[in-house]
Amino acid sequence: MTEKEKKNGSVYSTDPICGMQVKADSPYVLDDCHRLIVFCSEHCQERFEKMAPDVDPVCGMHVPASSPYTLNADRQLLRFCSVDCRAVFQRKRSNNRIIEKRDGKLV
Repeated sequence: MTEKEKKNGSVYSTDPICGMQVKADSPYVLDDCHRLIVFCSEHCQERFEKMAPDVDPVCGMHVPASSPYTLNADRQLLRFCSVDCRAVFQRKRSNNRIIEKRDGKLV
């Protein structure tokens, strides 16, 4: 396994901040939409959250600044976790514009 190891019948994950092996049932967990991220301490969890301030507007997942899936929307750079979430956002945004034009509102 890459992220998880079996040790004495327990499942372990690697803390993304310090690299420590942490039991999967740690109280310091971040539900990041597509995955659970496990931390060894509150300190590491807080550091991770500060490092990844961007949140995908579709799924809520923390997105690193290096994400290649971006979109300029209303003079704001949005970051997405995947090409799929970016496409969902674009589709919803396009549908909203069509509805606004039909209602006679300006875009």
